[in-house]
Amino acid sequence: MIRINKLLVDAQRVVFLNLIKKYFKYQEFSLDKKKRRIEKDKLVKKFKRKRSLEFKMLRFFHTNLERIILAQPKDMMTLNNEFLTFLNFRENDTVHQAQFDRFKNQMEYYYNIFFQVRFDFKGEEISYGRWLTKMLNVKVCPYCNHNYIFTINDNDQKVYSRPQFDHFYPKKKYPLLALSLYNLIPACYVCNNIKGEHEISFHPYRDDCFETVTFHISSNDGKKIEKNANISKWITETSKLKIDFEHSFDGKAITDEDEKTNFVKRLGINKVFEEHTDYVDEILGKIYGYNNDYYNALCKDFPGLGISPEQIDLIIWNAYLQDNGKRPMSKLTTDILKQFDIIK
Repeated sequence: MIRINKLLVDAQRVVFLNLIKKYFKYQEFSLDKKKRRIEKDKLVKKFKRKRSLEFKMLRFFHTNLERIILAQPKDMMTLNNEFLTFLNFRENDTVHQAQFDRFKNQMEYYYNIFFQVRFDFKGEEISYGRWLTKMLNVKVCPYCNHNYIFTINDNDQKVYSRPQFDHFYPKKKYPLLALSLYNLIPACYVCNNIKGEHEISFHPYRDDCFETVTFHISSNDGKKIEKNANISKWITETSKLKIDFEHSFDGKAITDEDEKTNFVKRLGINKVFEEHTDYVDEILGKIYGYNNDYYNALCKDFPGLGISPEQIDLIIWNAYLQDNGKRPMSKLTTDILKQFDIIK
């Protein structure tokens, strides 16, 4: 629903890769067979049988470490298919499946240990997870725009908190991507828990597809309320209001039958927003009180006090209309204001 500024993660991708390499005591090796000593690497040290499928899996992970860690969202499935082809993996083969399950457990272990809190020589906590979410500066869950997901890393007061990481491509199904940077989506507990192993369409980092979710208010019979409607009527009849949405992917409308792409319903976001008719009532009251003429007058008067139009919007609507990721419910507020032609 809300895109994450990909430039922020792009700027730190090499730092993240080096942290991964440091954790695995990674050493690059040439294609010269005499120098290929991967059995000494931490990744494959425990697997003695070099012909085993586990060994081949970890060998692929090792030899393609940089590609895997920095894989772009649009390239991840291609990389995973390359991985399965390399293994000659047979899904219906019980031996292959058992070894794949062990590889899956190993990758989940690597993920958990890498993001485990450490302590420096001063006894202060070090968390790669908090470093990453703080760097991304994500304050509100990008999936629902309903819950705050602040990162707090205060060593003085020993107060720590960060959002959970949702694996866009679930690590139980795609263990190869368990540590891929662009597969780690900061999310609230609710969205992460509900999404689980489900696959959805919306990826907060993807910029190669166009997906939109637009909220609007309708009457109880499902008819969208027009911008020239009698606002005073709906202020007194909020029990007859309904919060609905329109959802499209690359210009194609998403229907209820599109379970994979209809992430709004897959994550239950529509049900959460349906409970906020009181919030919509407040917006309608402000639209009625702050008509366009009054709003424009405020925009003209406030600059003399050093208050920007964005701050005026925040004062009136209690939302960031230009950057919906700064405060919960800003997306809903923005869409309703556009519905009634208060903003463009």
